[in-house]
Amino acid sequence: LRRIALDDLKNLTDLSALIEAPSLSELSHISSKLSPNDYLALLKSGKLKYAHVGFESVKKNDEFKLLCEENGVVYGINSAFKIQ
Repeated sequence: LRRIALDDLKNLTDLSALIEAPSLSELSHISSKLSPNDYLALLKSGKLKYAHVGFESVKKNDEFKLLCEENGVVYGINSAFKIQ
């Protein structure tokens, strides 16, 4: 598992299992009901290279972008991604 898209999973409450995915490098979660800090362990894991999470709140979106920057993760998706 290198890339995961969690679009519209409004009842998602726990991301901890994603930390166990050894090759995960990209995360997309649209319409997240979580807080930016709920992604912090994943951002700090050193595995993610790209992350795009939308919170339906400008304040939360900006907070998440800052967390990405602080942890060396590019905010956005990797347009060069290819399925192998």
